[in-house]
Formats: sequence, structure tokens, C-alpha cells
Amino acid sequence: MKRFIPHFPIILIGLSLLICFGCVLTEIDPPEKHYLEKYLNSSNETITIKMLDVSEMIVVKSFLLPSGDERSGLYQDLYFNGGDNPVKNYIDDLSRSNIKRIEIYLGDIMVKEWILEPSGNYGMGENNPFNYDSWVFEKIEPTGNNIVGKIIFTITNDDIGN
Repeated sequence: MKRFIPHFPIILIGLSLLICFGCVLTEIDPPEKHYLEKYLNSSNETITIKMLDVSEMIVVKSFLLPSGDERSGLYQDLYFNGGDNPVKNYIDDLSRSNIKRIEIYLGDIMVKEWILEPSGNYGMGENNPFNYDSWVFEKIEPTGNNIVGKIIFTITNDDIGN
């Protein structure tokens, strides 16, 4: 018993440290949620989408989008970290990349342009890639990169004037 008493304070300190910090040491951060972003052409025409850097007025990304097809915009089939609000985070990524203008072309003729004013929720009546309400979220089965969903912006006949 006499041997145990001198070690008792050390044992108590050790146990209290284990109780205080034990939960933190074994806690693992949940993996980041990743998403895909897609542009869907539901119009009757093949279109070209151009994303422009407004500070230099250069095309950052341009892609052909046949009728009924779906393509990635900024991330080219790569995923992005969307957190709990993937649409807002994606539009914020566009803004940080100075992509504040998106244009639609039929052949060589521009038929529609969207300019980032302030982004936000403007209701379902305004189809605009900078309008959070214009995007649809689809949950998908998580993959190895923890891709848990995709956001989709749909271009319609109304957008191209047909």
C-alpha cells in the first residue's frame, strides 16, 4: 500500500488528462463533401457556352453542348468542395475566378448573356446560372472521392429565344 500512495497523484493526473483529451484524440473529422457541376441543354439546338473573365474579357472556358446533353462547366468533370451549400459555393467559385459573365451562342451568334450582379435567390421565374434557385441538386451514391451529389443548371428553348 505504501508503494501505491506516492504514485496515486500521478495516476489521478493521467486519468484526468485521458478523460479531458481522450475524446478529442479519437475524434475523426468527417470527409469533405464534393460535388459535380453540370450544364444541361434541354433546348432543340446545339449551343456553345462561354464563361468569361470580366477583368480581362477573355474566355476561361468554352464548350459545345448538343441538345439533350450534359457537360461540366468550370470543373471539367472534376469535383469541387461544396460543403453544405454546393450551389452557393460553386457560384462563389465562379466569382473568385472572375467568371462573372456566361454567354450562349447558336453558331457564331450570341443569343443570351448572364452577368453576375449580386448572386442570390431570385426565384424559379428567372433562369440564370448566378441565381441559386435556377440550379437543381441531385444526390448520388458517394464515390471514393466522397462525391455525394451534383448540381445542374438547365438551358431551355426560352433561354436561346426558340
